[in-house]
Amino acid sequence: MRKLLRILLRCVGVVVALCLVLAGVIAYNHNRYKVPGENPRDSSVVAQQGDVESVTGNYLRGFYYPAHGTARPGTVVVFGGSEGSNNNDAARALQGQGYNVLGLYFFGQPGQQAELVKVPLDFFQEALDWLKQHQHQGPLTVLGVSKGAELVANLAVRYPEIDNIVLFTPSAYTYQGLGDIVTGGRRVLRGRASRCPMRRCACSLAP
Repeated sequence: MRKLLRILLRCVGVVVALCLVLAGVIAYNHNRYKVPGENPRDSSVVAQQGDVESVTGNYLRGFYYPAHGTARPGTVVVFGGSEGSNNNDAARALQGQGYNVLGLYFFGQPGQQAELVKVPLDFFQEALDWLKQHQHQGPLTVLGVSKGAELVANLAVRYPEIDNIVLFTPSAYTYQGLGDIVTGGRRVLRGRASRCPMRRCACSLAP
């Protein structure tokens, strides 16, 4: 009996040691490889730079970047990636080239999913309604980077209002969410998890 108890204690000790090592590695990586600069999810940083208008809805969060100079036809909607930004740099670059731009967040903002898990695809209808209410006409182009590209490919399958998509480092499939290993799916459409591969994509580049 005592021998069995010693074995169990040793096993517990090994597990505890492994957990401590794992926690140490995570803490080290978090501090050693922390992305420099402002928090990409801090919308106040974007607002302070000026030349934007806040865009909000039930889930919709982001900024409108009115075109500089004579506006080109249509509107561009941009998304960031797993860092949780609204792709402010791309939005301002396009704005400077004469495009009306919506730079949108799809998680991490008040009223949204806190992490990149079970993002409701339905929120894009709010963006379409906003564009219609503000009388935006012409082709609708949607741009996404990495996980944002995965989102955009999903949206293009489900929203025929999208005319063009631009995907940087996309994926051909919808992968598991980040921050919730157990519950899985990253996208939700009308309350149901969307896990199936994208069936239509305007870009065939490999990730």
